[in-house]
Amino acid sequence: VTDLVLSYKEEGNKLHLEWEPPITGVNGGWIDPDNLTYTIIRYPEGIEVVSGLSETQFEEEAGLEKGYYYTVRPISTPGIGGLVQSNTIIAGNPYTLPWKENFEVENAGDSWKVISDDSYYTWLFQASEGLGSSACMGHGTARNLVADDWMFSPRISLETGKTYRISWYDKSSNKENKYDVT
Repeated sequence: VTDLVLSYKEEGNKLHLEWEPPITGVNGGWIDPDNLTYTIIRYPEGIEVVSGLSETQFEEEAGLEKGYYYTVRPISTPGIGGLVQSNTIIAGNPYTLPWKENFEVENAGDSWKVISDDSYYTWLFQASEGLGSSACMGHGTARNLVADDWMFSPRISLETGKTYRISWYDKSSNKENKYDVT
């Protein structure tokens, strides 16, 4: 499989995946193009969404907004081909209130958009490290540097004219943090 591309169609809230079929097997061997099928797994859930697909495209409705990506594995008469991973895109329906993100789901950080002025010191998903520890979005900043990075939550459905309260926990090991919440 080559040229595997994931895109999003807002109309219909659709995730669209397409690719070019393999020409040879994993090790350069023969494949049977007339009996070529594909198995597709959607992430971050790790759910097999289809197997035995003969087309070189697939489409399904997105759920709640998060970072989606897929893997595609070709299968033909001689055997099973190599696994190929698509690009990741943030897509889907906005969350509704009340909403709480505890980052306990693997790849939970993929639904948060990060804009950073430095690729090394930035917001990153940090998995739980055992008893008493929680998964979170953490910022790896040097002690003497001021961070100027942004982190955007997934879309949340709000109503005009209502007042909302936002809260979060802050865990810092080396200095007081200042935030702009908009």
